[in-house]
Amino acid sequence: MKDARQKLSEARKSFFMIFRKPEVVASLVLILAFFLTWFSNPIFSVPAYKISRVLEFFSISQPIFSILTVLTFLIPVGGLFIIMFSIIKKSTSTVAMLVGMLPIIIIVVLFFNNRFILKQLGPGSILAVIAAIVLLITGAIKQR
Repeated sequence: MKDARQKLSEARKSFFMIFRKPEVVASLVLILAFFLTWFSNPIFSVPAYKISRVLEFFSISQPIFSILTVLTFLIPVGGLFIIMFSIIKKSTSTVAMLVGMLPIIIIVVLFFNNRFILKQLGPGSILAVIAAIVLLITGAIKQR
């Protein structure tokens, strides 16, 4: 009976230990940021999962529109992959760097298509960029 309790206690400790890793915390922030407001102005307020509305509003060209929409939906998927890789104790450095590039690429491409978009960034996009920078740094450090 004690042996089973000890194993359960050790399993709980090891599970909660993954939340001490910066890439896991950044991944959770990315997933949360996906549902927060990415762009807001007096007319509308849009979370990342409705980014197609922003792209239509700013008349972003169709090929870039479809690529950015796909990249946006890869953000929470990539965050889940980082968390799963941490749980099964696989290397997260490459995935962290790839996922970290996504929000930055999206914001930069939108900026080059419409310079006024920086004034309309919401808390979700700012959190996503901060989490992306953390993922890029931790991924680069772990690859050394």
